[in-house]
Formats: sequence, C-alpha cells, structure tokens
Amino acid sequence: MDHMIRSGLATLVVGVLACLPPAFAACPADSVTRASDLFASSERPGADVSALSGQANAISAACPDNPEVNRVLVNLHGNLALKASAPSDAQAQTVLAWRAYRAMVKSGVSYANGDLAKAIIDLMAQAEALTGKPSEFSRAVRPGDPAASCELADYSLATYYGLAIPANGRPDWKIVLAMLDRSIAACEGKVAPQDLVTLLAQSAQIRVEALQNKWTPAPDDRIATAAVAKAHLQRAFQLRPDGVSLLLMKPADRRQMDEFLMGVLPPVPEAEWFLPENADSVYVQRSIAMLIDAAWAEDKGQFTGQKAYAEIGRLEKLARAQSDPKAARRLVWLAAQGHSLGRFRRPENAGLKPTPEYYWNWINPDYRPPAQ
Repeated sequence: MDHMIRSGLATLVVGVLACLPPAFAACPADSVTRASDLFASSERPGADVSALSGQANAISAACPDNPEVNRVLVNLHGNLALKASAPSDAQAQTVLAWRAYRAMVKSGVSYANGDLAKAIIDLMAQAEALTGKPSEFSRAVRPGDPAASCELADYSLATYYGLAIPANGRPDWKIVLAMLDRSIAACEGKVAPQDLVTLLAQSAQIRVEALQNKWTPAPDDRIATAAVAKAHLQRAFQLRPDGVSLLLMKPADRRQMDEFLMGVLPPVPEAEWFLPENADSVYVQRSIAMLIDAAWAEDKGQFTGQKAYAEIGRLEKLARAQSDPKAARRLVWLAAQGHSLGRFRRPENAGLKPTPEYYWNWINPDYRPPAQ
C-alpha cells in the first residue's frame, strides 16, 4: 500500500529535518520544504513516528488551505498512518491525509488522483475497522459538520469507485458509501443535476452489489440498505430518465437492480399503492402481484380454482374506487400481467402455469374486446 501513497509524490524535494514548534500562528513560508523533510525522515529506519506525527499535524493545522503544502501533506500523513503503532493514531493520520487531498483537489493545484484517493480510503477503512469508530468522513452528516461541504475530491471518489470497485467487494465499501451519502447530502442543489446523478447512481450500485454478492463486511441491515438503494436509484432516474451514462448505468441496468431490490424489500403497504408518485412503480406492481400469486398457488395453478380470479376482481374493485381509477386500474393490470408472464412470482410458484389472459386483460383501461 505504501508504494501507492508514495506514487503521488514523485517530485518531493528532500531536505534536512526541521525542528518545528508545537503550533504555528500562520502557515510557515517554508512549509513545503518542512513537510518534504518530514516525509523523508519518515522513510528512514527507526523513525520516531510519534514525534514526526506531531510536527506534521502542526503544519496541517497551520496550512489547511495551502495547495502546495497539502500536495505534500497528503502523502506524509498517509505514510505516517502506515507506520503508526496505535490504530487511533493511524486513523487520525488518515483523516488528515483525506483533508489534505480534498484541499489539494479543491485548489486545482493537482488533478484528482484515483490511485492516491483509493490508497487513503484503504488505510482509513483498515484503521476504522480496528478502532470501531467512524471518522468525520464516514459518519452521518450533522448540522455544522465541517467535513460535509460539497467537494470535488469526494465527487471524484464516487466516479473513481464506479469503475474500480470489483464485483467481489472491498473491505472499505461502507466507508465509501458513507462518503458518497455525505456528498449527496452536501451537494444537493449545489451542483449540476448530472453530477448529483453520478453520486446517486454509484450509491445505489454499490449497495446492490454488496447485497447481491454478500460482501464482507455484510450490510448491517439488508432492508435498510436496499431501501436507500431504491431511493437513490429512483432519484437518479428522476433527474435523468434516459440513463445516467453509457458507462455507469442505463435503463436496462435499472430494471435489473429493481428486480433484485424487490426481492429484498418488504411489500409496499396498500395505503401507498395508488399514490400519484407510484403510478408506474414496479415495487407496487410486485406487491399487488404477490397477492395474486398466493391465490393462484391455492388454486394449484388451475383456472377451476377461481381464487386468483376472485382476488383479481377484488383488486380491480379497489382500484376503481380511487381518485384516479384509470391509473389505479392500469397498475393492477400491469401487476396481474407481470404475474402471469412470470415476472412477479415467488420462487416456489415459478413452475405454475400462467393465469389465463381473460383473468386480467379486461382491467386494462384501454382494453377493447375483440369484435364479434
């Protein structure tokens, strides 16, 4: 891991270690040289990591917005995190490394470096796993939180992980998600819709992959994880109905993700079925179809049983009583059709024959009986 940290600092100027006071009133004029010297010292055998960390922290505190020194500090703090003996010290250094990285990218002095960002997050994940405590970048957004600003570095992290997270998961996926969620909360209304869409889509995609592929560590709550994925997926396609991008997510990808999430989430409550925002919801369609599926299973897949037909009739009557009966009946029709075609079935009922078309085709508001 340390070679990835060092790769972001190929042009370091190596000097003589400077003795620093505990704190500075202002950013020293020679702060880049001082930080570079500290980095060189941290590479030497037997380096006093504790003393070096204190001196590095003093420069970080004095120079939070200095782009040139932050370009050095991001690597210095990363190196000190690698060499720290206590997990809490390592975690503190990874936080300082990410602060420096954000400041470096924000200033424009250096382009976002995906490998460097990945290395820092890897270290942050390892330290957090050992301390059991979230950092300021992985906890939920709170009012007045200084780390909750909308930063290019966090956005670049989202786009990088969109391509870099392998299907078998990563130990840091929860930290990545926390940072994505923080960026979504911080950037709403502050960035172009396309930029927000990328964050939303990546959040949904990582959550679905974690659930599908049983990543380690496992999601704390599968239903809650799926619910956020659903919400972010819907919001992304609300902003960009034609798809997020050719590389990241297309409408066909959304269908696959929806199909999976429907099997994780509980049914949509009946009171929410016919709300205007659910007029085309596949989650509502599946919830309705599961009632038909249960009745069709009682019929043992035979039209002579009539329970499924009666249930479809009950659902149509319920739809007809809504404020927008045409939209409600269309939803029931889509649910019944989806069940008949095998899209909405419990696994144990997948082998049952389809319900006859005459059970449900008449519910379609645009249905016209064939001419006699």
